[in-house]
Amino acid sequence: MMRRLVSAILGMAILTVWVGVAGSSSALAQSAVITFESGVDGAEIGTAIPGVSFSNTAGNPWLYGDVRTGQYNAPFPDDCPSFGTQCAYAVDGNMFAWMGLVQGVGRIDFTSGGVTNVSAYFSTAETLTIEAYDSADTLVDSQQIAANLNTGRLDHVSLSGAEIAYVLITGAQNRWLMDDLSTDALYPAAPKASEPAQITVVQHSESADTITSGSSLTLTVVSTNRGHGKAKDAIITLPLDPALLRVEEATFSREGAWVSELTDTALTMQTGPLGSGGDVVTATIHLTLLDTAAVGGALGGPLSFIWRDAAGGGSSSSNSLALSVGGPAFAPSLAASAADGEITFSSAIFAPDEPVGLWYNAPDGSVVALDMILADAEGKIAVSLATGGIAAGDYSMVAYGHWTEFTAMAPFTVVAVSTGS
Repeated sequence: MMRRLVSAILGMAILTVWVGVAGSSSALAQSAVITFESGVDGAEIGTAIPGVSFSNTAGNPWLYGDVRTGQYNAPFPDDCPSFGTQCAYAVDGNMFAWMGLVQGVGRIDFTSGGVTNVSAYFSTAETLTIEAYDSADTLVDSQQIAANLNTGRLDHVSLSGAEIAYVLITGAQNRWLMDDLSTDALYPAAPKASEPAQITVVQHSESADTITSGSSLTLTVVSTNRGHGKAKDAIITLPLDPALLRVEEATFSREGAWVSELTDTALTMQTGPLGSGGDVVTATIHLTLLDTAAVGGALGGPLSFIWRDAAGGGSSSSNSLALSVGGPAFAPSLAASAADGEITFSSAIFAPDEPVGLWYNAPDGSVVALDMILADAEGKIAVSLATGGIAAGDYSMVAYGHWTEFTAMAPFTVVAVSTGS
């Protein structure tokens, strides 16, 4: 008689087959497959999965990635407009593991011991070398795979040896992802942690072309739960300058969201519960600038917010609109400056840590996708493009924020360099 027990623990599916013969029983451990499907996009993996430790030689953590966020060049063959083309990377399911926006050699340590075989699947833009070592740092087994983007294929690597203590994954650049890691070690069960929410808040504005005293300003505040856990609520604070404006009205996209406090210096609103996987509450706030508002007075600064969930909650801030009395209405902007054969593009319009897709449009009508970047803690980005090797002509760089949905563009020209003898 045979019984099968399948359990999922922190993204790790463990299959144990129990075999009973003539009234006695014994346990036969099969491969433990780590699918990463229960992770949260952007969360560090580290030692979260029992028996395994993920690190790299630069001291940076591995991260969970979730293609459902739309911030990755995956999954093939879906469309990835932020990359200007069809998605290139393949995944099994929705989640995968990668090393974020850092370089270094990937390392996986098997802390429970007893590992004699390891396998994993890779989607990569470069040649990868995967090596298994024992506890004495002796090479046990190795395998190399070639680039496989735009194939829809995850290439399988399988390593074996009498003892495997850790695995190293080496490429020229960090341009690969891993899925479905498995070993023959039976990891201990761990209590399931509460799934966290991940709240983002962005603001948009509507106003006259020039924001003058006595005119109207409307803010649209969008709160989104991008995590796998529910949020009990999000509490958002809009700073107010009583010398510049007053609040006329605030409305919400659904019942349960409300203004919990209004003072001369701040408006506080609560969203009510936000479900996992992209639940959204939108607030529309109508403001009027005072007739006495001084020219140059700052408006549209970042909103601060906190959220509460079963995992302890969190806090952050929104993007800044950087408006002013007497200034123009908001328009997404991308600045460009050239020096030493490079053009640097910069902007401060995005939300903190927002994923920003980048590409440039070439004179022949083609689109060249660049690596996605993350805005810094103030919502700023800066990226440099080397113009050597780029044909002369008129181009435009485009930056697209996946949370704000702002699209900013900057034209630039590459001039042919004369090399006359």
